[in-house]
Amino acid sequence: MTSLRFPRPRRLWFLGLLLIPLLAIPLGLLGQGRETSGSDLETPGTKTSKALVVRGSVEKVNPVSRTMDIRITVGLPDSLQSADDADAPTQAVKLSTTAESDADLTYPAGRRMTSRTLQFSLGEGTVSLYPFDSYDTSLYFWATAGGKPVPVEVQLSQADPLFSLSGSGTVSDGATAVTAHLGRAQSSQLLAVLMMVIMWALALSICAATVVILAKKSGLVWPAMGWMAATLFALAAFRNIAPGAPPIGSLLDYGAFFWAELLVAGCLTGVVISGTLVEMKPAAQE
Repeated sequence: MTSLRFPRPRRLWFLGLLLIPLLAIPLGLLGQGRETSGSDLETPGTKTSKALVVRGSVEKVNPVSRTMDIRITVGLPDSLQSADDADAPTQAVKLSTTAESDADLTYPAGRRMTSRTLQFSLGEGTVSLYPFDSYDTSLYFWATAGGKPVPVEVQLSQADPLFSLSGSGTVSDGATAVTAHLGRAQSSQLLAVLMMVIMWALALSICAATVVILAKKSGLVWPAMGWMAATLFALAAFRNIAPGAPPIGSLLDYGAFFWAELLVAGCLTGVVISGTLVEMKPAAQE
């Protein structure tokens, strides 16, 4: 029985290809683990049994409209919990926020408190810096129970996978202020940078092929022109799948997309003009 043997160079290439997924998969899992950690924010100095706990989940961040949706769930302190239901207050509770609409949440006494989604405005930040854009925004919460102020503890968590959350919180004049910093998630940045590298690789590959065609004066090379034309339109579709749907004019466009489209279109035009001149020479001599 004969065994399958590869020449030594081929065996080395084969082993190298096997090592790529063996190294890439653990690195990817490590990066994914770092991505899901450190996305919670709690206000300091308000951890008391008398505080109203406001748990906010940042569900959607929209840099284009400069808004973010936060789902608010309120937890009652022991002194306000009903004996029959821990989520039903014994007194009317009013939670005031700096949301753009429905800023005041009112919970009647004896009724179970339900979660609600509020829309807050984003603060400083420029979406044109995509994929390295970030935003700083300030949120304020204050509450009363039975008409009397109660301390508020705020806990924010990030549910939008395209962004990461960090920041700090302070308590002043009975209100809890949260300064939240929202930046693009590491996975979004990595994919956007990879897309830029791929755009440049495709454009430079077409430039190299164009140099060979022009140097050899090959005439109208239809397969090559079809490849270039397909790449021209494929780049536009490829750009539109960027995570977060960035608007036209972002760093992604000026760093790669516009240049790649210009190079591919220029190469295609040059190949067509040169090929046409080459194809017309014999007819002109006759």
